[in-house]
Amino acid sequence: MKNTILSKSIDNLSIKDFFDNSREIDIYLLTQKLLNETDKDKINVYKALYNFVLDQRQYEVIKRNKFII
Repeated sequence: MKNTILSKSIDNLSIKDFFDNSREIDIYLLTQKLLNETDKDKINVYKALYNFVLDQRQYEVIKRNKFII
């Protein structure tokens, strides 16, 4: 498995580091954190982070010249 920010420790990751390095976030590990969490506030944070990462990746795909709708 490649070494990602999330695999190092998302619990100690600052928001600035998360946003600056969103391309390196492992979606699978983020999903596992979300599914295994019991605290509702943390679940909401993980959902927001998950959506942000997906939005960033989708934006990168859409802005490619070869992308056609």
